Amino acid sequence: MPRTADHDARRRQVADALLRVIVRGGLAEASLSAVAEEAGVSVGLIQRYFTTKAELLNFAFNHLLDRTYERLLAVRPVDDTTETTYLMLEALLPLDEERFTEAVVWVAFLADTLPSPTARKPHVSAMLRMHRALVSAGMSTVEAVMLTSVLDGLILDMVASPELVTPELARACLRRAVDQAFGGQT
Repeated sequence: MPRTADHDARRRQVADALLRVIVRGGLAEASLSAVAEEAGVSVGLIQRYFTTKAELLNFAFNHLLDRTYERLLAVRPVDDTTETTYLMLEALLPLDEERFTEAVVWVAFLADTLPSPTARKPHVSAMLRMHRALVSAGMSTVEAVMLTSVLDGLILDMVASPELVTPELARACLRRAVDQAFGGQT
């Protein structure tokens, strides 16, 4: 009986392997052979799904953004807009291994795409989606942009200097920023 492959699952498997390779060695180390070894597949299999490294990188980055956005949407609103906002933003902090991996990759991709407006499009689109989600939770566009900027800074600091910006400190900073955005006195 012939085997049937789940092509979407295989693409995600390769994308997840790419993310792990990037975390360990950066984008420069993300060769097809390194990704194949990490995924436990052949380079030929990867090339069956992704004809170029750029296509693989683009798929992986969008896969990462989709996972992040799903986490944001999974936060259940509570009666208090300030608390809902905090919970949504906290869900994006790199507080566990999966989110830390996503944050490292996001920083690497963002740094690599800065020179190219075309390459930045997935990031811009993701930020727009996040702003819309936050506005739909009850905040203004100004508050959404301000708070995602604080979040971006916290994520960068948690990835670049985790010994200084611990999860506890990041949560406290985020809490204060959210409270202040909504007029709180913390």
